[in-house]
Amino acid sequence: MPVPDFVYVHDLDPFLFRVRLFGYVPGLRWYGLAYVTGFALTAWYFWQAVRRNAVKGLTTAMLEHLLVAVVAGVLVGGRLGFVLQHPRQLLSDPLFIVCIWEGSMAFFGGLADVLIGLEQT
Repeated sequence: MPVPDFVYVHDLDPFLFRVRLFGYVPGLRWYGLAYVTGFALTAWYFWQAVRRNAVKGLTTAMLEHLLVAVVAGVLVGGRLGFVLQHPRQLLSDPLFIVCIWEGSMAFFGGLADVLIGLEQT
């Protein structure tokens, strides 16, 4: 059955661009670009807040520590969240945890790890 014209069908390429290097084809994915953009805009916003002294008691050193903790929490927690969603794959291949080149992260894992990290900060 044909899809009507007014229905959106997702068929976007996941890569913004790709480069062929020695038989391997790495590239920048839209998803990765969204992460980098989010981290960069967050860092810029808080640097401006520190510069204007908009957040009382927040120093440059504290902000650097906070940004590292948040980025690490999002990346590590997001990956662990995805791994916990796929226990069969983890049991069949224990190295599945570190196969980050295969992509896949889970929002709830990143959020949970950031919240845990913020409690420790």
